[in-house]
Amino acid sequence: IDWISIKDVFGDGGVIKTIQEEGEGFDKPDGDDEVLVSYCVKHDGRLLEGVAGNQVEFPLSGGIAMPAIAKVVATMTKGERCTLEVAQASQYGYSDADAERHGVPAGSKLQVDLQLLSWKPVKKLWMGDEDGEGEAIVMKVHNPVDANQRPNDGAAVKVRYTAAVDGKVFEDHSGADDALEFTTDNEQVSPGLDRVVMEMHKGETVTATVPAKYAKFSPEDGVPPNSPVVYEVTLDDFTNRKEAYEMDPSEMMAAAVEYKAKGNAYFKEGNHAMAGRKYGKAVKFLEFDHKYSEDEKREAKAIKVACWNNGAACALKLKDFGGARVLCDKVLGCDSQNIKALYRRAQGFVGTGDYLEAETDLKNALLIDPECKEAKIEMRKVAKLQAQYNKKQAKLYSNMFARMSRMEASENKKDAAETEKKSDAQPVEDQGEAKAT
Repeated sequence: IDWISIKDVFGDGGVIKTIQEEGEGFDKPDGDDEVLVSYCVKHDGRLLEGVAGNQVEFPLSGGIAMPAIAKVVATMTKGERCTLEVAQASQYGYSDADAERHGVPAGSKLQVDLQLLSWKPVKKLWMGDEDGEGEAIVMKVHNPVDANQRPNDGAAVKVRYTAAVDGKVFEDHSGADDALEFTTDNEQVSPGLDRVVMEMHKGETVTATVPAKYAKFSPEDGVPPNSPVVYEVTLDDFTNRKEAYEMDPSEMMAAAVEYKAKGNAYFKEGNHAMAGRKYGKAVKFLEFDHKYSEDEKREAKAIKVACWNNGAACALKLKDFGGARVLCDKVLGCDSQNIKALYRRAQGFVGTGDYLEAETDLKNALLIDPECKEAKIEMRKVAKLQAQYNKKQAKLYSNMFARMSRMEASENKKDAAETEKKSDAQPVEDQGEAKAT
């Protein structure tokens, strides 16, 4: 017997798998992927479920009566065919209700013929909000394309799509003459559609269920409030924007200035999450400063410092205090006398309750500029918070010591009672002997 072809899948005897035909490649479905299989289940030669050559599609995470089938499919490659021996009494067999419906006695062995025909990858794309909350877009790829490139930030894309709620299409760009062209990450389409397109390869078609807040439609568009929107999207073509390493110095500088300006615009609108991303992107265009002249390096440094400072302001607005401090550290690594960075890092320390560190930064800021109004105000705030913290800690320790004193008094009282009890229990003759001695 070839040990490679026969395997105790889970190591507990519940499912014995025999490979009848090897699959192709090494990839296997996982997570919430939607698989297409052919299978049938038998007991003592009696067909219980399925027929040879049938095709059934279901999500790998569930949706089929026998758990063994979904679990084993996750171990298979495309085209692989196998037989399974499943212990009905194990966790991999039918439920009691399904076993009774099929007339399967307890303790039976079930035979399964199974082939994995294909699968559709299903991804969950997390979308974060300014309040730290968020929801996921669920994206199913109908025809995965083996390619490396996807649209990047600022790519020019061409897509065909429909948008529907409860099966009713309310926006249709599915025709070849009606394809939509836009630039990614530029708020030209809804955030949900933008994110989906940037996860696709050229030629792929996907179904994406987008939460209402990221679809950006309204009742005026024919969309009921809070309704998720289902997009059917095909990416026909795209041209990526140059990455920083592909640019010459003037192009990198122009791109950085452009993204910094976009960040400023989003900040003024109150969209701090988007502003922070734009500032971060601006800095990335300036990472390859070995191409610059000395004058260009000084200009690049000024832009980076401004973007890091502005990014820290965005992070503070989003209550990402750790992120704000990291950005301020970068500024201070270039310019230890930067008051904005000292002030904002102090705010980051305040946000995490590190008042002594905040006080140090504010003192340093005031040494540089004794008239800095913002630093003075923040210093008063820190002093007040530190006093409140000290008072709280004093009360905490006072209560703790009081409890310890009460516990000690209780233990002493208990020990005294035990000693007295032992003395009362001592025999009279022993007491007499003690006196005689």
